Amino acid sequence: MLFDLFSSTRSHYRVLNTFHGHTKSVYSLDFSIDGRYLASGGGDGMKLWDLKSNTSLRYPQHCAALGPVSQVLWIPTRSRIPSVCYGTGLGHICMWAQNAEGSAFTEVFTKRLGGGAEILGLAYEVLSPTDTRILVTDRSGFVGVYSWDGRAELLPVFTTCLVNAVPISASFANSKCRKVYVFGLHDGTMYKLSGTDGKILTSKNLSDKIGHASVAAKEQLVVVDNVGSGFDVWDLNPETHQRTFPTGQPTRFLPRQVAFVDDARAIVGGSDHGAVYVFERKTGAPLEVLRHAQQGLVQTIATTERDGVSLIASGTSCGTGTIRVWQAKKLPVASDKRRSRPSLGSLLQGCIQFLMLLAAVAFCWQNLGYSIDLRAWVKSAALVLQEAGSSQKMVQVSGDHGVHQVPVSHVHTVSQPASTAGTSRWNGWRTYIEGGEARRTQDKGAGRGSETARGVQATEHSASTTVIFL
Repeated sequence: MLFDLFSSTRSHYRVLNTFHGHTKSVYSLDFSIDGRYLASGGGDGMKLWDLKSNTSLRYPQHCAALGPVSQVLWIPTRSRIPSVCYGTGLGHICMWAQNAEGSAFTEVFTKRLGGGAEILGLAYEVLSPTDTRILVTDRSGFVGVYSWDGRAELLPVFTTCLVNAVPISASFANSKCRKVYVFGLHDGTMYKLSGTDGKILTSKNLSDKIGHASVAAKEQLVVVDNVGSGFDVWDLNPETHQRTFPTGQPTRFLPRQVAFVDDARAIVGGSDHGAVYVFERKTGAPLEVLRHAQQGLVQTIATTERDGVSLIASGTSCGTGTIRVWQAKKLPVASDKRRSRPSLGSLLQGCIQFLMLLAAVAFCWQNLGYSIDLRAWVKSAALVLQEAGSSQKMVQVSGDHGVHQVPVSHVHTVSQPASTAGTSRWNGWRTYIEGGEARRTQDKGAGRGSETARGVQATEHSASTTVIFL
């Protein structure tokens, strides 16, 4: 697809685990709070996986009379004992908890809610160590919030029913259960309900249809599957559209689960052709296409963070259910200082600076190039550098055979104080340069060449010598 051409060629994720245990489609996935376990529900029931040992855990046998498992959700408890809640296609809510030895899970309770329709949405919010609120929605339009103390059965806080709406997804608003969000499948509407009595506070149409929705309460964002060309991200406050992430025209218009990952810096969504898409949220750039399978429905995904590393789970939604867990690759520390590609602005700025440098060089050459003997400048500079790097002071002597240098010990000179040595050198250098300029001026006026200039330098006597301090 077109997405594959523009996605990053660098792989950000690698396959951590692959689980083959479901004989039917996988409908729901969820990581435990600490990221150690993975729960998967499907047409053949409920299964639990240990990501560290890559094995299946021991758990109760799912009763087929309860219907297929449509939703799974790990819930924290005050005792920190791993507990998992799941809903079924016939409206049952079941709770499992790990035993004291940590070797197996046992059933805590099973209860049928609402009108007995398929459970579509599960969410939780912790109010206190003894009060965890659980939000439940089903296909009949039922919406209910329950209180659970980690031991007994669920106690209802409120129940309501949305007319002409199928609540495909639901989430708390991270407001101490004062507000909940419910998303309608066929009407594409987001409903904001009171967390105490279930009254509709506001409603906002987000799309023609919503296949699934996930809320990042801390960032006040929601990502929805538009059951069409891609995923949409909306701000919750205010309720404005932020960006659409295109995934191409689907072959079948079916719901695809979506979620945030990497602290809401990226979004993840399923597909109908075996791929899982990862986008950068702020820029909309495609980060990667995770190839779960060569083809087929991959509607089921889940995400979490473990030890600062992002995890993505994907499940096959048709035929035999295969589960893959993807882990983000850890980048080396030095990669934070890696060189980035120069931007267009930086390239333009560099070109302008280069042109300015060329203009300055051309100006200097035009105004100074014919009046200054560059070879004399270079030669004099070389002599100065030679003097600085030599342990023995050298002087320049003009004589019968031209200008040459001799050590100070070979020339009778008048000693000068150290404080005036630098001044004398500068005066000598200036005298030498100014004399050279005067001679070149005379040469131009008389039309003589460089040989005449050297003759003027020896006007007193060809055998006399002149000492110049540098």
